[in-house]
Amino acid sequence: MSSGGADIAAQLDEVTAGASTPQQTTVKLGQFQAPATGSWANYIWVPLRDSAGELARVSLGGERTLRFTTLPGNLNFDYLMLKPAGAEPLDLSPIRPLNMSASIPLEAGRKYYLEALMKEGTGGENLAVAWRKPGDLPLQNGDPPIPGAFLSSTGSVDPGTIVGQPESRTVDEFGSVSFTVALSGTPPFDYQWYQNDVPINAASGPILTIAAAAFADNQAQFRVRAGNGISSQLSDAALLKVVPDLTPPALLAAEGSPSLDRVTLRFSEPIEAADALEPSHYAIDGGFDRF
Repeated sequence: MSSGGADIAAQLDEVTAGASTPQQTTVKLGQFQAPATGSWANYIWVPLRDSAGELARVSLGGERTLRFTTLPGNLNFDYLMLKPAGAEPLDLSPIRPLNMSASIPLEAGRKYYLEALMKEGTGGENLAVAWRKPGDLPLQNGDPPIPGAFLSSTGSVDPGTIVGQPESRTVDEFGSVSFTVALSGTPPFDYQWYQNDVPINAASGPILTIAAAAFADNQAQFRVRAGNGISSQLSDAALLKVVPDLTPPALLAAEGSPSLDRVTLRFSEPIEAADALEPSHYAIDGGFDRF
């Protein structure tokens, strides 16, 4: 039994009459009270206790019918184990969650090739290989995988090396501009772009694109740290030159609303919101004719 965070319990009864009917007569044998924490993948054996809280003893001589009832709560029930009174503790190691493989013993000083196969279900599944060193607790679902420092590729691994530096660019104000870096070596590669040596948020690919360059970015320097798990390099700085937009926006069209209380204007380029929303910047000369 295991829990998803709610107080859970189950009850075991003996059916004394009407076993094959909905109107069963039962005698309570005890209750399973599971902890309120845990994960469905981690098996937790919960003892059956009587009304006094002691371990319950159940007489099962002959043919008997038992009823297992789950009480309110988030319950996963997998096995019901009956152990003879006074018997030695059972070895539960062969029983494991269905999403964990059997353990494979490892010998110190030897190299091992690891391969795992997984069939995707409805999405969101993942697979990892973990290890248990002498003295460690038993593995549980969600434990971290084997650290990369103890793993190596089956083939050759070449360090990440920058073979194409980002180049300086010139762009008109509000225009789009991109910087690119090229790497050689063994992927996967990691990237982090910087503007004036300050990391740019979410800029973690081989291409850095600025959708609308601001004049405040004129003369800014852009560089990238790129590499793989073997090595990384900081690229040369690329200079961004932004040419200021000195041509004022031109009015392309004006359209009145059917209710005659609004005018929609279309300009040749984006304009500042403060200017666009200032009424004193607009005038209607000569009125208009309604046809």
